[in-house]
Amino acid sequence: MELKNIKFDSKRLDYDGNLEDYVSEWTFVNETWETSQAWGHRSVLIHNGVEYAENKVRYYNRTWEEYRYKTCMSGCVYKLLEERYNELLNRYKEENNISRMTQKKREEFESTILENDLRYQEYKKVKECL
Repeated sequence: MELKNIKFDSKRLDYDGNLEDYVSEWTFVNETWETSQAWGHRSVLIHNGVEYAENKVRYYNRTWEEYRYKTCMSGCVYKLLEERYNELLNRYKEENNISRMTQKKREEFESTILENDLRYQEYKKVKECL
């Protein structure tokens, strides 16, 4: 088992709804598994003691990763980003009574909602740190 810790400065809302600075800490717990036919990596992403995402990658031959577990850890973060994106998009469509997104509406959504969502931005920072 191998741990990879990521720390960076971030912002969050306090109890009064004001933005405050804090150090965000994320931990990847990585392990290698093996069967008679294949082998692979498993990564779990943890933040404040809570498991946020898990990913498993299966290999049949060898991997050409830049460093060990990179593909698996990236998969964890991509899952988080995709889930949050879809959650925000569905909420945006529901609030604005939109059944089908046009390119203009999608650009508006990405430039306003995504850019101002603290959780989505934090997930992006985790991705950048890999």
